[in-house]
Order: sequence, then C-alpha cells, then structure tokens
Amino acid sequence: MILDEKALFEKLRRIEALHAGATTPGERDAAANAIRRIQERLKLAEKEDPPVEYKVTLGDGWSRKLFMARPGAMASNLSATGASATRR
Repeated sequence: MILDEKALFEKLRRIEALHAGATTPGERDAAANAIRRIQERLKLAEKEDPPVEYKVTLGDGWSRKLFMARPGAMASNLSATGASATRR
C-alpha cells in the first residue's frame, strides 16, 4: 500500500497544480472534486494501515547525538528532542 500512497500523493500534487492554473470555472471545479476524492482515498488508506509510532529514550546527550547521526535519521521524521518516528 505504501507505493499506492506515494502514487496518490504525486497525483494529488499534480492535480493541485492544475487547480492553481485553471482558467475556467469548470476546470477549477473538476480539479477541486478530484482533490477531494484523492484526499478521501488517502484517509481511507491511513485507516487501513495506521502509522506506527516508536519512542526511543536515550540516557545522555552523547547517545542522542550518536542516534541522530545514524543514516536516515532525518529522513524518518525523528526529532532531536522527542526522538519519535512514524513509519510510512
């Protein structure tokens, strides 16, 4: 489902660009309806596969720095203060 979600987000981005550049009310309405339908599909996908949250507790500043220095720490939505992540 993750690939499907990525495709939906990409489609949503393109439709939002179409909506922003629409020159007629019909184009704008059609794009707005498409945006609404894709957002509904994304909400349904999140209900089917809810995100998993991880909590990591580190004892000292050095451990936190080491943990945050690992490859992909920023790409996986980790914060330096709370060090929690959501899988998606």
